[in-house]
Amino acid sequence: MEVDFLFAADTHKTRTVELAHIAVPEATFLEKGGTFTNEEGRVQRLRPAVAPSGCARSAWQTAQELAKRMGAGWSYRATAEVTAEIAAKVPGYQEVDFVGMPEEGRKVEHA
Repeated sequence: MEVDFLFAADTHKTRTVELAHIAVPEATFLEKGGTFTNEEGRVQRLRPAVAPSGCARSAWQTAQELAKRMGAGWSYRATAEVTAEIAAKVPGYQEVDFVGMPEEGRKVEHA
């Protein structure tokens, strides 16, 4: 398959990264904070265990930079702000609070 443009964000130098027109380093799960939703619908907080290496960063930071370059006015300063917007706009996530997240997480009901 041939593509006109390939962007890759990855934690390692993969074949996809080698083929990409633009590739950026992605922080590993050990290096980033945020939330994830498991298959049961439980949102849990992810805390960084180590600092990102080199110029790697979280996916939301890369997405924001791309969006800004395409004219969007995104101005998130922290993972908690991204989580707050998800809670405000995504059905079922209204009760998700990044800062006040219980250790066991929070179950969400998808609409």
